[in-house]
Amino acid sequence: MSYRIANWPDKAPAEKVWLTFKYKRGLAPGESVTSVAMIVTLKGGVDASPALILDGVPVLLADGRVMQRIKDGIHLAAYMVLCKATTSTGQILVLAGVIPVREIA
Repeated sequence: MSYRIANWPDKAPAEKVWLTFKYKRGLAPGESVTSVAMIVTLKGGVDASPALILDGVPVLLADGRVMQRIKDGIHLAAYMVLCKATTSTGQILVLAGVIPVREIA
C-alpha cells in the first residue's frame, strides 16, 4: 500500500467532524488494524498547536477503517492529519489527508 493523501472538504471552526482512513486495500485476509498513531501538522495558515484539532481517540473498525473526530481549528489553516496504523501481522501502513478550516461567510 502506498502512502496516500486525501483531500477532505472544508470544515467550519465550530464543527466536529469524523475523518475516515481506509486501510482495507493494504490488509491481507484475516489481518486487522490493531493500533494507530495520529500526527497533525500544519500545511498552511497559522496555528501554534495544530494537534489540538484531534477530539478523542481514534476508532478502529473491523473492516480496516479508522475514524478520528476533528474539532475546532483556525480560520484559513489547513491541517495534515496522518494516521500511522500497525496491523495484526506487524505491517505499518500510513494514510493522510488535508482538512482546511474556513469560517462560513
